[in-house]
Amino acid sequence: MFPRWTICLLLAAVCAADGPETFTMRLDAQGFSVEELEAAAVLPLERALLAHTAVRRCTVRIRPGEAELRIELGGELPFQMDALREALEALPDEVSVSYLAGEPAAPAIELLVCAPESARVALSIWCTSLAQELARQPGVGGIELAGTSVERLRVALDLTRLAAFGLSIDDVQRALGEAGMVVQQGSMLRGEELLLDLEPNALEVEDLVLTVRADARVLLRDVGELRASREARGRVAFDGRAAVWLGVVPGEGEEVAPALLTSLRAFEAALEAISGAVYGLRGLGPELPGLAFGCWGRCSPLMRTAEQAFSELAENLEDGQPWLLIQRAGQTEVRFAAPDTKAFESAYTRFPGYVMSDAARLARVTIRAPEREALGFALRHLQIELTSDGGLVPFRVLGLASRPALRVELDEAKLRMLGLSPEAVRRQLGTWGPLAPDNAERLADMLLSTPDGAVVPLQHVASIQLASEGYDWMRDQGQPAACIELAGTEEALRRAAARLPDIELPAGVDVSWQQD
Repeated sequence: MFPRWTICLLLAAVCAADGPETFTMRLDAQGFSVEELEAAAVLPLERALLAHTAVRRCTVRIRPGEAELRIELGGELPFQMDALREALEALPDEVSVSYLAGEPAAPAIELLVCAPESARVALSIWCTSLAQELARQPGVGGIELAGTSVERLRVALDLTRLAAFGLSIDDVQRALGEAGMVVQQGSMLRGEELLLDLEPNALEVEDLVLTVRADARVLLRDVGELRASREARGRVAFDGRAAVWLGVVPGEGEEVAPALLTSLRAFEAALEAISGAVYGLRGLGPELPGLAFGCWGRCSPLMRTAEQAFSELAENLEDGQPWLLIQRAGQTEVRFAAPDTKAFESAYTRFPGYVMSDAARLARVTIRAPEREALGFALRHLQIELTSDGGLVPFRVLGLASRPALRVELDEAKLRMLGLSPEAVRRQLGTWGPLAPDNAERLADMLLSTPDGAVVPLQHVASIQLASEGYDWMRDQGQPAACIELAGTEEALRRAAARLPDIELPAGVDVSWQQD
């Protein structure tokens, strides 16, 4: 792995070679809250970047465990960027850094495959195999999938039987590791059972030998039970039917259509074996009958969950109006067909907050303020003022979201007495993802293995409380920021832009308007 400071050289080289005008730096920090990541990593990097005259703008998006700094360049940067180098080298060890020069590539071709609900698993397996084949084809830069599912294996260890054989949990984990079976973090104690999650590469795991004694061998099946299940990766539905969405991202300067058609031909026979399965393409054709892929809307998961959107679509769209829901990578996207602009405008009133169409225009109001309290007031006030005369709806709001969450305060003194590292515990907590309130009981029972082979529930070394935490924050030019995206007609947007300078806001709040 290259030292972090080499990103300085890469950034300078991109500028010197008349490369892309944008440079994106991505931070991955599992277990960090939005507030912790902002203080420990984002602010030092932001200050270092804005110190350079060649950086025209630096915008930041922060979510739990990850952040993205988008840098707009306006000239060559000096190769000696001491401040940025120092900021990179001072980042916590848990923070990893990656970069992307230019704008990220979007899928050039989309494939939607539908089947009856009873065939969801077969559909998932078919699409996963197709994606693996596609990824090997020339011209393909990447594959995006939503609506598939993966196998999950869970070993339920009987702690009483484990003790009767004189074995510890570490003995089981060591045997699994030596056999190449990866134990995922997040074990859970339920009664006298300890549940361990395995990656789905464990074949005949129940016959795994844990120890050999003079009288017999002790197998995993002697102290536990293997339970298999499938875990959904996102959700996709087309008119209420099971579906999988696949996006094909081209390589740099490449054409992906030949690769997709070659792979599809090889897999069509297998798809025909799935009763009722059909597919459609966007960007290559033919499209699924009745589904206008170009007419689309998106909703933020902060406003709607995939389940809520699914229910609202089924209840509010007119009979026979095709619709598509795609939930992937933290976003829920809705697309539906409508005969004309008037029908889309009618849909706005039924789905406020996330539905828009190609027939509507979009404007973005960016708000910057010295403090988040003033930012929150300005954001709420502008939402009301800009949409009060009708014709506009807030498409989505970004940058100042919070949500109820569990806050874990570790007792570091107790942890060290037990020989446990607070940093290692935080990394283990990071594998849980968002600490949602309904996970309180599971989180309290999360087991920590001490060096002497004992297990300690998290609740014995930490306090777990319900709190409010940042979920999706923005920064722009060194200040807390947020934005409102408004959808509506050209005339409605023109009126709103004219009113914007007359809206009174707290001192120090800066507002800008950008229209597509």
